[in-house]
Amino acid sequence: MKLDAEMKEDLARAITTAVKADTRQDTTREYYGRVATDPALTLITLCDLAHFIIDDPDRLLDGTFTVLGKVIAPVEMDVPTFSRNKILRNLAPGALGGGIQKLAELMEEVPQVGEKPLSEYIDLKMASRVEGASMRVMPLAIYS
Repeated sequence: MKLDAEMKEDLARAITTAVKADTRQDTTREYYGRVATDPALTLITLCDLAHFIIDDPDRLLDGTFTVLGKVIAPVEMDVPTFSRNKILRNLAPGALGGGIQKLAELMEEVPQVGEKPLSEYIDLKMASRVEGASMRVMPLAIYS
């Protein structure tokens, strides 16, 4: 049983490492900024992670930033969140959204933890698409 558990652990670690490497989350991240609401326009900024990490790598700088950048892709509508990920882009956005919704329903069936439902402890707000119009931007300078 221990050998079986170790094999499953190694496989899970290998899959997680492959997905993480494919999304380039070790060095870059995508940041979403809503710049207009009517009609909605979101700018997807591709940034080096180093610009947003302070001494503790688990803490990202948060707040409002001014970005001087170059638009690198035309306006697209309802872009799937994982469109740049070679592995996860094969997962249909509807399937991802449906899976998250089913997981949320299952969480509601679990007994409460203390005085609160389980959904109070776990946030499943993961969008399968960037809603509305969006453009990709390569930052040239970022000001806080």
